[in-house]
Amino acid sequence: MFSLQSLGCDVAALNTVQFSTSLPKPPPPLNHLRPNLARAGNHTGYRQWTGSRVSAQEITDLYQGLKQSYLDDFDMMLSGYVPGAAALEAVGQIGQELKQKAQSKPGSFFWVLDPVMGDNGNLYVAPDVVPVYRSLVHHADLVLPNQFEAECVHSPESPPPSIPTPNH
Repeated sequence: MFSLQSLGCDVAALNTVQFSTSLPKPPPPLNHLRPNLARAGNHTGYRQWTGSRVSAQEITDLYQGLKQSYLDDFDMMLSGYVPGAAALEAVGQIGQELKQKAQSKPGSFFWVLDPVMGDNGNLYVAPDVVPVYRSLVHHADLVLPNQFEAECVHSPESPPPSIPTPNH
């Protein structure tokens, strides 16, 4: 989001999760003049994490609030990690609605879909998220999966098991 804002874009963020992750502390740097940089992430593929998922209803309500305030004239939508099928369906409805709204002005809206589902043979999301992504990829203008995610989205077979949910 900051990158887009620094380029002069107006950005409206609709978070689907509020996560912080906790990774093991790295060893001190060999060169003590280098600072120790913090590492952070925002999905359940990390060993430890805490936070909450936004419900499908909350996503829909937040978008409806933007519409009621006439703040839904977007040129672009970037969707990423959405851990639940119902929440992903809500995000998909928003993307499809924005595309439909822009049909009278071709090229006025662009949807970038990053199907953040997993990596290295493991899902970070519930298995029922995969078919929802499969149903949405043909609506997006650009899809940015890693290799594992591309295999999940394009494979007719069921996805691999999810990473177990840690106690948090």
